[in-house]
Amino acid sequence: MKAAATSPRLAAALAVAEVSGRGRSLTTALPAHSRGLAESDRGLTAELVYGTLRWYLQLDFMLARLLKKPFKAKDADIHALLLVGLYQILHLRIPDHAAVSETVAATAALGKPWARGLANGVLRNFLRRRDELMSAASADREADSAHPAWLLDRLAEAWPEDWPAVVAANNAYPPMTLRVNRRRLDREAYLARLQEQAMAARPAPHTDAGITLERPVAVERLAGFAEGEVSVQDGAAQLAAQLLAPEAGQRVLDACAAPGGKTGHIAEIAPGLATLVAVDREPERLADVQANLARLGLTAQTVAADAADTAAWWDGTPF
Repeated sequence: MKAAATSPRLAAALAVAEVSGRGRSLTTALPAHSRGLAESDRGLTAELVYGTLRWYLQLDFMLARLLKKPFKAKDADIHALLLVGLYQILHLRIPDHAAVSETVAATAALGKPWARGLANGVLRNFLRRRDELMSAASADREADSAHPAWLLDRLAEAWPEDWPAVVAANNAYPPMTLRVNRRRLDREAYLARLQEQAMAARPAPHTDAGITLERPVAVERLAGFAEGEVSVQDGAAQLAAQLLAPEAGQRVLDACAAPGGKTGHIAEIAPGLATLVAVDREPERLADVQANLARLGLTAQTVAADAADTAAWWDGTPF
């Protein structure tokens, strides 16, 4: 029986287990396990999930040295929960005792009381052996970089001088970047609005409508978000629609469209399109596309299908 998400640690563990063990998309797994949480807990849950997956190879390296034997597949949730516990201790400012006690408490909701003592023992053993394990991880190429060896090799081959900087950037916290809906207002007007709210921000480089916040905030605090005046979208992702430069009368396809950032952006900058089709193979994720379009007051044809299986959804008219 799937445990209900009653705490940030539990929700994070369930999401991490689905992504790492079952290959589920993070953009699907995280919302699915965050729905039952208080709004104030969702930020911590997201931090725990993203951080644990970002540093997965480092954390798993250490956990393997704290366990007598690996977990069975049916206990992937406990494995994920311990990784979440280690992430809190190593990378967050949460006090050690709180990270341990809250992580141990989450075992009860998983219906696995036997794991309580194990979780407590593993995390407390890590606190005793922290320096030793961190030293071992720093000597291991994958654990130290939190990147698989094959990717490190490819990066070093492509950028012999710069690959360490690429790895460091991959492990850094991404900035929170917004996209102003230029159908409603321009970037300068929204920057002024942020200034009125005492939110430091600057134009995102290379973008026409991007704004990077100095500090992330909950979307509920963003003026005009619910009304579709602004969306959250990485600066690099904003370049897709900008470089596509769609024009009135064209037919445009957004394959693998969820959660809908690029679909919405295309609809914003090209109101006279003949057709805009958003395809995604996961119906749950396609609902996110529809919700984002509704918030923006825009429309597109949404199709739940594998974009590569054109016979199942495409009428043959070129895009």
